[in-house]
Amino acid sequence: RSTAQATAEGLRVFVAGIPWKITEDILRKDFEECGVVEDLFLLKDSEGWSKGKAFITFQEQSAVEAALKYDNTEYGGRKIFVQIAEEKKKGSSGEK
Repeated sequence: RSTAQATAEGLRVFVAGIPWKITEDILRKDFEECGVVEDLFLLKDSEGWSKGKAFITFQEQSAVEAALKYDNTEYGGRKIFVQIAEEKKKGSSGEK
């Protein structure tokens, strides 16, 4: 399944506010408590440091619903925000 398909099916979440010390492995392990993680992409800067944001694709809708319960909760000393990932917008010129 592509990330676009997973996003369209509502199986991909966007997580913000992740503590910078959290690695992909730790994040995957923690979110696998919600259900099977198909894909995890932790955004990093040019030097490989976490930007504190990630996209997580789950196998089932029930896992997404479980992950959404972590929205606006404390994780590793920071407040995280979990929401359904949105499809990329085509262009940013404001045209309709």
